[in-house]
Amino acid sequence: LGAALGRGAYAQVRAGHDTRTGRQVAVKVCDRGRLNARERGRVNMECHVMSQLRHRNIVPLVEVLEHGSLVYI
Repeated sequence: LGAALGRGAYAQVRAGHDTRTGRQVAVKVCDRGRLNARERGRVNMECHVMSQLRHRNIVPLVEVLEHGSLVYI
């Protein structure tokens, strides 16, 4: 992952590179270990909603990965 692009209440967004497509991507990194049950539910709902959206002005969700307590969106 590259430079930090922003930070929210429970996640950090970092620059990334999709090695399969060669495209630049933004990766949201959430530490589930630091979230309460309500916040974990919000992260799950965000992933579900993003996976359903198809609009030219919305960045598409490419993949969701989990590694330990970290979730990469």
